[in-house]
Amino acid sequence: MARNGDTIAAILPPGVKAVERFGPHEGVLLKSEQQLLGRAVAGRQAEFAAGRSCARDALAMFGVPPTPILIGGHREPVWPPGFIGSITHCQLYCAAAVGRRSEFVGIGIDAELNRRLDDSILKQIASPSEWDLMKTGNRVIHTSGQLLFSAKESVFKAWFCIYEKWLGFDEVFIEWLPEKKFVPRPLSTNSAPLEKLSTSLIGRYLVQNDRVFTSVVIFR
Repeated sequence: MARNGDTIAAILPPGVKAVERFGPHEGVLLKSEQQLLGRAVAGRQAEFAAGRSCARDALAMFGVPPTPILIGGHREPVWPPGFIGSITHCQLYCAAAVGRRSEFVGIGIDAELNRRLDDSILKQIASPSEWDLMKTGNRVIHTSGQLLFSAKESVFKAWFCIYEKWLGFDEVFIEWLPEKKFVPRPLSTNSAPLEKLSTSLIGRYLVQNDRVFTSVVIFR
């Protein structure tokens, strides 16, 4: 069942509308969206439909009538004129967050199952300094490493809204702050603009039972 995004909304600012769905992925696709899937497996189709349905419900909170949310050249969702947003899904959960372009230039949300990652995977996600912090018992970063992964995913989604290109895990360092906040710091020339964005950027996180949630919102 879809509902107003009470969980994800807890880490989003006023002005961003969110809808989330707990349970098996399901939703209704418009014809032009269905055509995008081709021969995708059933699981992918259900996941895609759930995300688009949540996104349309979030847009409806702004009075936007049902409209296709297509796929851009980098597999990103294409939002109606005047709006910007982000979609995320993991096992038995899906959410979409939407805001007006007049207020926000970047929105990224992410949800992940809160399970332990192998060190081989963590080393691909974490910069050397982040790896050191995890191995020395930093309590802010959950021991599974999923929180770090999720934070970077939200950063990348919000970043893409502005620059229309993706960053690598090794290009961003997550600085953890009090009150369940974080800010991304650049580790490469590609991500250097993050320093200028940091004054208008808010990163937040939430750990709830078997999932972690993160968001990054960049104000205009």
